[in-house]
Amino acid sequence: MTEQKKKDYLNIITSILNEPNVQRNANSTAKILIKELWERSASELNKLKKTKTTSNIAKKSDWTNYQTLSNVDFDKVRSTLLSWHNDLRAEKWIEKLEYHSDLEKSAVAWAKEIADNWLTQWVHKRTESDWFYNYNNIKDWFNNLNVFFPNETQWKAVFSESVWYRYYKCNNWDCTDKLIESAKKVFDSFIKEWEKGTHYKAIVMPHFSRIWIWFWLNPTTNMVYVVFHYAEEVVE
Repeated sequence: MTEQKKKDYLNIITSILNEPNVQRNANSTAKILIKELWERSASELNKLKKTKTTSNIAKKSDWTNYQTLSNVDFDKVRSTLLSWHNDLRAEKWIEKLEYHSDLEKSAVAWAKEIADNWLTQWVHKRTESDWFYNYNNIKDWFNNLNVFFPNETQWKAVFSESVWYRYYKCNNWDCTDKLIESAKKVFDSFIKEWEKGTHYKAIVMPHFSRIWIWFWLNPTTNMVYVVFHYAEEVVE
């Protein structure tokens, strides 16, 4: 089997396993097996290609390309997502989030990375040795992009990263509403986690005040990838 066929095969398996009905009915044992299948498959495919690094993915030429889909009003999509965040925060009497331009380049960089290399779609890992979410390594990654946060106090996280993806395909002259529809499914999945979920906690974290959201499309898999970067503050 060629490398491309293996990628396509793994993509089909992954799409099936991540169907809402499958996830909803999966017991804990099945979820463990799904996770193991994912990790083993990804590991095998990674052996077939050169290891990619992310150290140069945020060159200005990468992230200043504003549109990743020419027929989408990204300002409208992002403002809609931001309103969903802030409506929920308002219900809980929490300060509203505001967009911060420094978080734009980091969100663009990671969204592009996971779209280019769809094997990392669920992964926050910045190095091969990381296990899922290594806070310090992610912080170093931000710093390498010249994005800095205040020092942590009392073990309080000063940033958070949420990553999600959805199947997306639209050939209309204006696909803005279609992308908003996909984004709503992403946001709703975060909300369904409720207070025990890390994505939900990031949305309602009281000391967070900054955010940026970015989308990137992998046209081969028809997957749109969404990256949320939250922060207490960004040091100028």
